[in-house]
Amino acid sequence: MRKWETRYQVIEPKRLENRYKVYTFEDLFTLKALKAYRAEGTSMKKRSNC
Repeated sequence: MRKWETRYQVIEPKRLENRYKVYTFEDLFTLKALKAYRAEGTSMKKRSNC
């Protein structure tokens, strides 16, 4: 997840005061979709630009 956040910038979780990351439902949906694309062999770079 960290690579997808930094490399592809597809999600931007908020941070709490204790530095924990908070993901929205949309973030989780996006990550789940990217995982499925990855399993199909689709390029992550290609998908993150959509």
